[in-house]
Amino acid sequence: MRAHSNVRTICNRSALAKLDGEVHETFTVLEETARQAAAGAGAKDLQRLQLQNASLKGSTLHMHVKEEFLDALAFDGPDGR
Repeated sequence: MRAHSNVRTICNRSALAKLDGEVHETFTVLEETARQAAAGAGAKDLQRLQLQNASLKGSTLHMHVKEEFLDALAFDGPDGR
């Protein structure tokens, strides 16, 4: 039973590490895109872009979490096999 728990822990850590990298990469791209779009824009344009960016972050995070979790389950299996 303990070996099963250790395998499951390793699988979960692997999935979380992969997810962390994906989320970091996505936020970096979003930030760069927002910076490019905001170049030369006025204060109202910047506020609009910030609101759009906040909305995209939430949607993107939700999609990545769901995708990575399902990938980890499909690859590793819920029972560690």
